[in-house]
Amino acid sequence: MRGVTMRLATRSSALAMAQARQVAELLGGAELVEVSSDGEVGDKARFGGGGEWALLAGEADIGVHSAKDLPAEMPEGLTIAAVPVREDPADVWIESGGDPAAGTGSPRERVSSSGAGGSSSEGGISSPRPSGSSERVSLPPGPEASLGRVPEGARVGTASLRRRAQLLAARPDLEVTELHGNVDTRLRKLAEGELDAIVLAAAGLRRLGREEEIGFAIPAEAMIPAAGQGALVLQAGVGDEKALQACAAIGDETALRELTAERAVVALLEATCATPIGVHARVGVAAQERGGGESGLESGLETGLETGGRAAGRSPSERRGQTAGEARPEGAGRSGQMLTVEAFVGLPDGSEWIRDRVEGDAAEPATLGALLAERLLAAGARDLLDRAEEWSPSV
Repeated sequence: MRGVTMRLATRSSALAMAQARQVAELLGGAELVEVSSDGEVGDKARFGGGGEWALLAGEADIGVHSAKDLPAEMPEGLTIAAVPVREDPADVWIESGGDPAAGTGSPRERVSSSGAGGSSSEGGISSPRPSGSSERVSLPPGPEASLGRVPEGARVGTASLRRRAQLLAARPDLEVTELHGNVDTRLRKLAEGELDAIVLAAAGLRRLGREEEIGFAIPAEAMIPAAGQGALVLQAGVGDEKALQACAAIGDETALRELTAERAVVALLEATCATPIGVHARVGVAAQERGGGESGLESGLETGLETGGRAAGRSPSERRGQTAGEARPEGAGRSGQMLTVEAFVGLPDGSEWIRDRVEGDAAEPATLGALLAERLLAAGARDLLDRAEEWSPSV
């Protein structure tokens, strides 16, 4: 509400503060209340807990959260009040080189030890290289850059099992290394030369004004984003009408529908931040407007279950068309828009995975999310998730 100064609970990290300032600007001004993170590493609750406690204690009116870090279960008395317009949810590839603060410099050169074999890359295409030669691990500039043109054996840093699983499903030759820390820390470690590239969320880089670091966006066909990636959640007390009205004034219905579907999948699969699962929903026009007939729901199952090897070395995006039947309720739905929800579940080493997709009325995001979760479970997602919990890099 204009004229009422809201108190926004936010963590004190650079990204969290940037997000809170963005919300404050949308509200026409607000007071930022810094809160601490609590919980163990790997626990999503440590990111939302401090802000939620501030709301429940009356120390803040609205909590500002990265949607992908907010647990599926919400404390009693709090609710999602709104979701502002969503930033780009894509994952992006960032190549090594130069000063990360300046976003400049050339790719580092990796020199092999004497007598060791390897490969070199020219124009992003791998080819054998003689022992003892140097390898410039780089990609062609502009639209030609893509995951498929990354040099063979490139060393990539990420703390996300979801990213690890999808990178290795698409490119099993890559050397994926654990990389923790905030955005600045990860960019600094990249510049120090131990890695060829890192993968981060486009949204965080843009909110920090670091989009010049982006080498290229990884399409959802190769890497489905985390549920809620790119979205902010505004949390408020169930009975706090002033806060609820203030949030509603800056909320975006499309972003809320997408997030609702994604969170439904995560909740039903009982996923955590340590789960190798990606979920991405997007609102579009109705099937009739796309020339797709009068289907109210379309769904197609894609699987890539492999044991003891990778079939023909193909990536998930090359296996489309394997279907498990279709459900077609009557009509195109109440909203006149369609919502597509796609998900990936896999083992962290990329050896086994499932992808599935459903499409239906955008007015029923929770129903579509539940349908997708049920289909994933029927295809074996529970087994993969249970096995993923036992996975470790040393296995």
